[in-house]
Amino acid sequence: MRAVILGSVLMLAACSGQQAGGNAAANGASASGGTAAPATGSSLNLTDACAVLPGERMAQAIGLPLVKAELRDVMTDSGNGMSSSRCVYDFGDGLASLNLERFPTGSDMASIFSGTRSLLSKNGSETIEDVPGLGERAFWVAGSNNLYIMLDDNRQMVLTTTRLPATVNSKDALTSVARAILS
Repeated sequence: MRAVILGSVLMLAACSGQQAGGNAAANGASASGGTAAPATGSSLNLTDACAVLPGERMAQAIGLPLVKAELRDVMTDSGNGMSSSRCVYDFGDGLASLNLERFPTGSDMASIFSGTRSLLSKNGSETIEDVPGLGERAFWVAGSNNLYIMLDDNRQMVLTTTRLPATVNSKDALTSVARAILS
């Protein structure tokens, strides 16, 4: 839930003072450091997270029976390039979610992403670690079970689990799901 709130706050911050411009880097990643560019999912349907990750795939990764998957918080492009959606996967006693977000055209996603990481690690209570090979950059927040993935210049994906049994390795499950989405 905190990931959704933080993502929404950051989307609003990105909107302020932004001017609509060309469609910068809408279709892909750039290579960095001489290695092959990681997959970015340039064709993801950002307004239907449940279609991007069907409930059965999330249930398989989590290893629990799915009660229901529900599409929420859909925001379609209103002319500035911004859109998003969230799919919530209900496992009875716990939840998982997939948030897909495209920030307004001209947003500085690298700064937004770095700011998110900095904000989450500011008080020192969150353990944050890089997750290589996902999007342009990715990091895992252990205390809140959030996987943040910067896909390209204005898009990100956030996967989260809440209240799942201790037997579920959320980091491994969400990383696996993210790799499948982006492949």
